[in-house]
Amino acid sequence: MEFCRQRGWQLFLLWVVLIVSGCGHLSERSAVMPADWTARSAQLEAIDAWYVQGRLGVSTASQGGSLDVLWNQQAGHYQIRVLAAMGQGAFFIDGDADGVRMRSADGGLHTAASAQQLFAETLGVSLPLTSLQRWLRGLPGKTARDLLWDERGHLYIFQQQGWRVEMTRYRTVDGIELPHAFFLSRADQPELMIRLILRTWQLRDLPAFEP
Repeated sequence: MEFCRQRGWQLFLLWVVLIVSGCGHLSERSAVMPADWTARSAQLEAIDAWYVQGRLGVSTASQGGSLDVLWNQQAGHYQIRVLAAMGQGAFFIDGDADGVRMRSADGGLHTAASAQQLFAETLGVSLPLTSLQRWLRGLPGKTARDLLWDERGHLYIFQQQGWRVEMTRYRTVDGIELPHAFFLSRADQPELMIRLILRTWQLRDLPAFEP
C-alpha cells in the first residue's frame, strides 16, 4: 500500500512537471513579428530552386499511409517523384506554367491545370502543392493569418485557406534556417492529417531534371 501511495505521488508530480513544462513551452510562442522577419522573409523569398527528400504521411477517415517524396524545383518548373512503400506504386509529377502531368508506374498519364487538382482526381487527397512551395521555405502565403513565431524567430504556426500549418525542426542549409517537419490539418475535415518530414534539403548541386 505504501508503495502504491509513493507511486501515485510520483505519477502526480510527473504530471505536474509535464503540464508546467508544456505551459512554458507554449509561452515561448509569440504573435509578435520578430524584428528581423522582413529581412529573413526576403532571404527565403529569394530561394527559387531546391531538392528535398522526405516522407509524406496522409491519414483520412477511411485510409492512411506513407509515401517517399523526392521534389526537384527550379524556378517555375518542378518534378516530384512519389513512391509508395514496399513497391506498391509510384507516381512521377512534372509541372510548369503550362500545367501538370502525372505518370504512374503502369504508364498511365494524367494531366490537369494544377497539382492540387491532379492529386484530388487521382489520389483522392487535395494536397495544397502550390502553397507548399512557400511553406517548404518557411514562408506563409499572402492570405495567411494568426501567425505565431517560435523563440528563435522562426515561423511556427498559421492558418491559411482552411489549413492549420505547423512547421518545426529548423536546420541550417547553406547558411539559411529551413523547416524540416510540417503538420497540416483542417477544422472542416478533422479526420484529415498530413505530415511531411524531410530528410534531405539541398539548395546547391541540384540533380538534373528527368526527361
